[in-house]
Amino acid sequence: MLISSCLLLTSSILGLIRDYRYLPVMFGFINFLVVLSSLTIVIVTIIDLVSDDRRTTRGRIINIEGKIINILNDDGKLKRYKIMIPEILEQLKTDQRVEVLCTKLSKLPCEIRHIQEDIS
Repeated sequence: MLISSCLLLTSSILGLIRDYRYLPVMFGFINFLVVLSSLTIVIVTIIDLVSDDRRTTRGRIINIEGKIINILNDDGKLKRYKIMIPEILEQLKTDQRVEVLCTKLSKLPCEIRHIQEDIS
């Protein structure tokens, strides 16, 4: 999609350079495409946040680098999550077991839970 957008933008600019009488039409068309794609992204993100479909990831926090936490999943994959709320970052510690609930489409972290380990 990014490649097709770049090709469209390039062909639009070349069209504007060759013939000036289509200049207002091309600016209007490019503006329409930008607004349409921005609205689509906003609507999909809002629908994703409102819906109840969530992905659950369990693992152990490997390290915390500023606002980014690295979690090693139970299946051995390393995931990075950016946490913007400082109060939540203060509660997280290295080698802590957590469960992260993310949205289905945009994979935004919605909830982080501390998992109590049973030591028997």
